[in-house]
Amino acid sequence: MAVQEAAFSVEDIRAIQRLFNESPFTEKLRSVRRSLGRPIVNVAPVQSAGKSALVTVAWEIVWYQYLIELGEAGESPGSATLFAEGMELTELSDGFKQPNAALDDQGRLDASEIEVSLLKEDQDTRLLSDMSAADEAALEDATEEVWDRHSLPEFKWDD
Repeated sequence: MAVQEAAFSVEDIRAIQRLFNESPFTEKLRSVRRSLGRPIVNVAPVQSAGKSALVTVAWEIVWYQYLIELGEAGESPGSATLFAEGMELTELSDGFKQPNAALDDQGRLDASEIEVSLLKEDQDTRLLSDMSAADEAALEDATEEVWDRHSLPEFKWDD
C-alpha cells in the first residue's frame, strides 16, 4: 500500500477526492451501495504524462474504475471519467482489490486513510531530518539516563 501511496502527495489525494466527489458518479455509487453494501475501494496512481489516479470501487458482483486526471497548476481543474466496468472481480488485478480508501453512504470517496499515512510519513521524515547533532546528543543522554537507572526513586507519602 505504501508503494502506491508514495506516488501521491497530500494535495493530490485531496484533489482526487474533490474531483471524484464533485462528479456525477457519486449518485450511481450511492444507489449501488444502498443495494449491495460496503464496497472495496482502491486509489492507485496511473503512470502517464500527467498526474492521474484510478479509483476502483468493487462489490462481489460488479465493479467500476474511474480515471481521475489532476489538472496541472494554473491549468484545467482536472476531470473524472468512467474508465472501465465489469461484473466479475476476477477481471480485476489483485492490486485493485486491496482496499486503501472507502465510499461513504452518499457515494463519496473517502481517501483519508491514504492522506493520514502520507502525513505520518512526511512528519516522520521531517522529525528525523530536522534533528541537529546537539539535539541527537541530548536525546541520547536522556535515553541513557532513563535506561541505565537500576532502581526506581523511592516514593514518599505526604503525611
